[in-house]
Amino acid sequence: MEEHDSKTVAATKQRITDSLFEIMRDDSIEHVTVREVCGKAGITRSTFYTHFSNVYDVRDRCEAEISERVEHVFFPEVLSTLGLGGRRGCVRVARRVEEALGDHFDHLAVLLNGGDPAFVERARMAAMDAVSSHLGIKKMSERQALVFYGTSSMLLSMYAHWLVSDRSMPLEELVATARSAVLHGPARTMLG
Repeated sequence: MEEHDSKTVAATKQRITDSLFEIMRDDSIEHVTVREVCGKAGITRSTFYTHFSNVYDVRDRCEAEISERVEHVFFPEVLSTLGLGGRRGCVRVARRVEEALGDHFDHLAVLLNGGDPAFVERARMAAMDAVSSHLGIKKMSERQALVFYGTSSMLLSMYAHWLVSDRSMPLEELVATARSAVLHGPARTMLG
């Protein structure tokens, strides 16, 4: 019985989260009300308040879950493709990323495309820490930080665009394209 209850609670929380992010595609969170989320999710406000304190709480919990998955799966997997022979690992990385983030792709599309600009910056800083650690850099020089900022902006923008373009390009190809852009430069990658 408890297992059924926990599945029901998880499904309710997921409906609430999905509903909020669906609304955030068109409206900023500042304009979203609990009543609107409840209507979209098909639940009562008391059910909402059983699980969350407000719409920001829903967004923040989703962001925290995404951040944890990104830091523990996405960054290490993507960094592994940058080594020698990394191209072969793009398919494996794409599968691992899809497993880790699959149920949050739509949420990420909203967050990376204006849903929460602070999330983008937090993701960039977490990536900077992961890259620095991976490369053995204790503190990036100004030049390294500038290169990283530009590169991470390109990668975050590529990923954001992919998410809102109905993901028509296979994820494996996106990972390979991003890898090529990082290692060989955007112009060379665009020209083939």
